[in-house]
Amino acid sequence: METVLVCVTGQRMCERLIHRGAQVAQEHHMPLLVLSVAGNGLNDLSNPAVAEALDYLYEASASNGAEMTVLCSDKPLDTIVAFATAHGARHLVLGEGK
Repeated sequence: METVLVCVTGQRMCERLIHRGAQVAQEHHMPLLVLSVAGNGLNDLSNPAVAEALDYLYEASASNGAEMTVLCSDKPLDTIVAFATAHGARHLVLGEGK
């Protein structure tokens, strides 16, 4: 089954990506999935702010009808590609990198 995949980090502002992903999923009649890949640095789950933000994003995902998955990896790109492939991601919603 084809899906819409939204990739988020441990930041509350990623809620806007979930909302956009929900719009795309609705337009294309596809299920919505949300993925966060935790690891070292800015997206470290041992950081209380990141853990709190991911909890917030989990609630935002649920309220938009999405299933959210958090995976731990030191190779986030490889992890995203493997997850997207395994879940039939047809559309990918990402934020802007710095």
